[in-house]
Amino acid sequence: MGASQTRIEFIDNIYKMNRLDPQKDKLVLKNLLNYQKYMRRDYNFEFNHLASLYFIDKKKEGYFNREDLLEFTGMFVQFKIKNEYDYLRKFQAYASTEFWKTLQESQGQYQITEWMLRLFKESRGIKMFSGSKEVFFTSANIKEIYQVLRVEDFSGSTVDEFMRLFQKVAEDSVCFYYFIISIILFILLRVLGSNRIRRFSI
Repeated sequence: MGASQTRIEFIDNIYKMNRLDPQKDKLVLKNLLNYQKYMRRDYNFEFNHLASLYFIDKKKEGYFNREDLLEFTGMFVQFKIKNEYDYLRKFQAYASTEFWKTLQESQGQYQITEWMLRLFKESRGIKMFSGSKEVFFTSANIKEIYQVLRVEDFSGSTVDEFMRLFQKVAEDSVCFYYFIISIILFILLRVLGSNRIRRFSI
């Protein structure tokens, strides 16, 4: 949140930018990414960060309401006060560590994958067929996944290369669950395995 901007103003601006009512409407991933794209100068938080999104979504419903953002911004401001330098990266490292702990739980991988499906379904309306594990993704879905997982940062792959990989996954009938978890684990192991959690995070 910017120095001259209160928490309430920050949240209300997100709703205003997306032409939504903060008292009635929920925010989805595309709303947050849209705000980040066009209003970046007015704040200092990154929404294209998977672990932070998981942290913000308290009920793990795949969308965000005003209460989620109020609670999160309150904590983020306190984190900023205690960590004057590089506070954003330190917060992301903290969120990533909590995310990693969830992954290590007995049902952690399943819970996170299900949450991610809800996250992208709420945002772009992916199709999940009844009685089947098959999921249909549009190009907009795939681009959001690419952005939030920061694939380019960790693998150097372009969005077109990532989309071709998705196509191959579909052709080979590879379960989305295993595909997504393999990407998440790859990124986390790159971070944690190199002892760079204080500097980098997913």
